[in-house]
Amino acid sequence: ATEVQGDFVSCCSMAPSWEEAVEEVAQEVGPGFEAALVFFSELYVDQAQGIAPMMEKLRERLDVEHLVGGAAGGSIGQTVGKMAVDYGAGDRVPIEVERGFVLSVAAIRSAGAVPFFL
Repeated sequence: ATEVQGDFVSCCSMAPSWEEAVEEVAQEVGPGFEAALVFFSELYVDQAQGIAPMMEKLRERLDVEHLVGGAAGGSIGQTVGKMAVDYGAGDRVPIEVERGFVLSVAAIRSAGAVPFFL
């Protein structure tokens, strides 16, 4: 898995199916994170026939307490999986994908958020 710096990890998959993309990012992220932000291309939304199946699978595979995400026109993250590594010309290098299949995950080990009211 990616070395965690500051209790944070980012990864980006460009696998041809949403299920494969979820597996690639889940393997890269690993266990022990509290929260995750996820962004996926509309192509994956179409494949999965909605956002719910992807969010459910991501919550299960990432095993995080808090999961927030949605569809995006593009995403950024560090490359994982063959398609992203080929696109970024290297493993775990930062990329920005503006079209095509993409799933980006940013996971936080200890968010430490304290609720407050104004």
